[in-house]
Amino acid sequence: MEEEDDSNEVSTRALYDDIVFDYAAIKSNIFKKWIEEPTFWNVLGNVNGKNVLDLACGSGYYTRTIKQRGAASVHGIDQSSEMIALGQTTEKNDPVGVTYSSDDAGDYSGPNVDIVTAQYLLNYAKSYEQLLGMCKSASRPTAERFISVASTARDWNPQRPDIIPFVKSYDKCGIYLEWEGSFSDGKETSITLLSEDRQSRVSFSNYLWTCETIERALLESGFRSVHWVASDSWLVGEGAPSWLHIGLKEVQQCSVQFFVACK
Repeated sequence: MEEEDDSNEVSTRALYDDIVFDYAAIKSNIFKKWIEEPTFWNVLGNVNGKNVLDLACGSGYYTRTIKQRGAASVHGIDQSSEMIALGQTTEKNDPVGVTYSSDDAGDYSGPNVDIVTAQYLLNYAKSYEQLLGMCKSASRPTAERFISVASTARDWNPQRPDIIPFVKSYDKCGIYLEWEGSFSDGKETSITLLSEDRQSRVSFSNYLWTCETIERALLESGFRSVHWVASDSWLVGEGAPSWLHIGLKEVQQCSVQFFVACK
C-alpha cells in the first residue's frame, strides 16, 4: 500500500486558518441558518446528561449550543489552530463549560463519549482511506450514535456519469459548486457560499463522495446501521423567508445530506 499523503491535512488546516473570519460570517448563509440548523437539532434529539465529541468543530458554534442544550460535557476538536483559538476565546469570555483541542479528526483517539457529531467533516476526505479514518474516529467504543451533515454526491452512478443527481448551484441560497472535467466518486469540488446579506463570501474545496461510499466506510468502521434523513423531512426554521417554504423542494435537491450512524 502506498504511504498516505498528508498534504490534504496541511492544506485544509491552512485553508481554515486563512478564512476564519469569513467563515464566521458565513454562519448566516440562508441554507445553514434556516434549514441546516433546525434539521440538525431535530435529528440530534435529546442530549441531556450525555458526553459529546464534536469533530471538526470549527470555532465551536455547535459545540457550545450542544452544551447549552443539556449535554454533561462537550469536547470540540479541529485541525485549525486558529479556529480552536477562536473557540477558546469565546469560551473564556462567555463560559458554558466546553473544552477544545487542536487535533486531526481523521486520527483521533481521545476519551470515550456517548454521542459524536460533525458538521461537514467527511467531505474533506481526499481518499477512501481518509474517509475511513474519519469514520473510525467517530466510531468511539461507547458511542451510541454519530450524527453528521455532509456535502455528498448523493446517489451518483458511475454507469451514468453525466447524470448529476443534485443541483450544482442555487442562487437564492447563495450556494455554488464547480468542478473540472468529468464527475467521479470523491470528486474535488469548489464550493462558494454567500452570507444571507451577500456581503461576504468564502470558497473552499470539498470532495463529494456518494452516500453509498460513505455508508460503506461507516459500516466498515464499526457502525451497524446508517439512516439517511429524507429531504422531505427537513425543517425550515421559524422566521425564515417565505420564499424558502415555497421553494423548499428545489433546495432539497442540493448536495447536502444528514445521517445518523448507530452502533
